[in-house]
Amino acid sequence: MRGKLLAVFFGIVLMVVLVSGIILSTVMKSRLESSVEAELWRHARMASVLLDNVCGDWSIKTADALADTIGEAIGDRITIILKDGRVIGDSELTPAEVDRIENHKERSEISGALEDGQGISRRYSTTMEGDLLYCAVPFGVNETVGVVRVARPLMEVERAVTALYGVLVVAGLIGLALAVLMGAAISHYFTRALRELVDFARSAVNGKHAPVSLYGKNELGGLAGSVQILAEELGGRLDELAAERNRFGAVLDGMSEAVIALDEHRRVTLINDAGIHLLGLGEQPIGKTILETIRVPELNELLNDVEPGKNARIEFDFGSSLRRRVMATASRREEGDYVVVFLDVTELRRLEALRRDFVSNVSHELRTPVSVIKANAETLLDGAMDDRESASRFLNSMVVNADRLTSLISDLLDLSRIEEGKYAIDMEPVSLGLSLRRAAAALETQAIEKGVGVTIEPCGDLKAIAHVKALDQILFNLVDNAVKYTQDGGNVRLRVVPDDHLVRIEVEDDGPGIEPQFRGRLFERFFRVDRGRSREMGGTGLGLAIVKHLVMAMGGEAGMRPANASGSIFWVELPSK
Repeated sequence: MRGKLLAVFFGIVLMVVLVSGIILSTVMKSRLESSVEAELWRHARMASVLLDNVCGDWSIKTADALADTIGEAIGDRITIILKDGRVIGDSELTPAEVDRIENHKERSEISGALEDGQGISRRYSTTMEGDLLYCAVPFGVNETVGVVRVARPLMEVERAVTALYGVLVVAGLIGLALAVLMGAAISHYFTRALRELVDFARSAVNGKHAPVSLYGKNELGGLAGSVQILAEELGGRLDELAAERNRFGAVLDGMSEAVIALDEHRRVTLINDAGIHLLGLGEQPIGKTILETIRVPELNELLNDVEPGKNARIEFDFGSSLRRRVMATASRREEGDYVVVFLDVTELRRLEALRRDFVSNVSHELRTPVSVIKANAETLLDGAMDDRESASRFLNSMVVNADRLTSLISDLLDLSRIEEGKYAIDMEPVSLGLSLRRAAAALETQAIEKGVGVTIEPCGDLKAIAHVKALDQILFNLVDNAVKYTQDGGNVRLRVVPDDHLVRIEVEDDGPGIEPQFRGRLFERFFRVDRGRSREMGGTGLGLAIVKHLVMAMGGEAGMRPANASGSIFWVELPSK
């Protein structure tokens, strides 16, 4: 109420000031311009009379001197124009400047003076750089010789109007200040009792039930008593609801599952913190529909299918940049509202897929050497032992496949220890030149047998922060693969490339290269581009997986890119010293 009263007083004063300013400025401006115009006519006629008594020498020199004299006497600008429009004198210009003025015959005040005996106009003067009022009358005794024009700038009128605006602004500010004071006093008088009641109501809402005394035994006093009784009853209910809400909120916030409650129109009425995090919501979606909150058509179908008092469940993929597998369980109450519980099963499904793939791959990898060993053993038992040449061949095959089983089991154990964090990683500065030479020396025999040249490019004294044993195993696996897949007579190149705070180790081979569709899976367990060739070369399919996990354990990255001509470049990035 106080604000409304103050607004009314403020508006009235402001309207009066604005209307008064507009009317006063308009009237004042009109009257001042009329006064200026009347004075200019008098000056023009006086100048005309003076020119009538002048001899007929109307040269620029004579006329300009006469214009200067008249202009100085009356205080206005005097311009003398012959009836053909030539300007021969101006009180504000020199004779040389007058001689350069354009012809004025077409000016409205000049043509008006020649035709009607007087002419007037108002326009912007480029010479004076401002609005001027022009009054012109003809001169000449027996016939019209020319026109004398008197001009005056209207800046005085504008300054007077501007001064009036300043007075009005000051008066308006004083009026507004008085309006504020009067409004404050009147509103305080009329709203004192209401303020008491409002303060009491607010204190009751905040749980403070102390009675508030109001002025007089009037209707407001009775209303205050009723509100006090209501507040006391409401306070008890609010305390119960608050306790229940706190318990319910604690349960919801403690849940790892996302919970969303919907009304019968499927608008969100409640969501816990896990729901906001899981669904990637920036704010509380209270009041929005479920489709506005989660744009998954399957979820709307789930709500359509669920019956009152029963549950329904679906799984769907959710998210644009980071895809998640989400299980949604919806239940519908008899009142028509819904409760939907979301569970992120992305990691569970991934682990299930990994377990299936792992069991399948391990079974597949173990089946071949075990089958070979069993077949060779059965063949030997069936009588091949008597044939020394055949027995030796079968026994060699059994040894090769037993070694393959040993390598596979060893790699699986190493990979398991790395993933479980049981592989001790002690980071220290490691000379990369020494590590590359150790890897090349360990595989020198295999490289010589295939005629593959292993070249180490000079790397100076570059060092990486790594675990010596882990780095040696990484380089051994990468160089071993490069030697295996490089054709006979090819080359393997080892180099180190420094890059800011990292150091990159690259192993480049002359192998057949890797097709683009396979490059993203090279570091998966048991993945082989050419399974038959990999087994023929004795690989377990776990070497690159071990490389990746060891590099990650040391805070680095591993990857692959194609070489310029043919072959592949496998790289490892580690922190540099």
